[in-house]
Amino acid sequence: MKKSCVSILIEDLKIQTIIGVLESERKSPQTLIINAKLDYFYQKEYLDYTKIVDFLMTTIQNQKYGLLEDAIEDLAQKLSVAFPTLARFSIKLQKPDILSSCVIGIQQEINL
Repeated sequence: MKKSCVSILIEDLKIQTIIGVLESERKSPQTLIINAKLDYFYQKEYLDYTKIVDFLMTTIQNQKYGLLEDAIEDLAQKLSVAFPTLARFSIKLQKPDILSSCVIGIQQEINL
């Protein structure tokens, strides 16, 4: 039987967390929005998206990252270990409340 590549989409996951390098960002939680596309090869065993969401929320809240770049690199590394059936994934982190004129964020794509 041929393996089928399936994508799990997580859209607009909002988390209140400490993230940033400014003194004000280290004192008060702010909103972080996570969007992710996680591809895996489905073959009678599915990847539980609730476990992925819990993993993302717990990791972000516990780590209290400084830079978005540090957060996304750490998440990418930890996701590949925690969910070894992933074939590739893309993660986007956004801080919607930093500037009033736009939403700031970064995105990384990983092929495993």
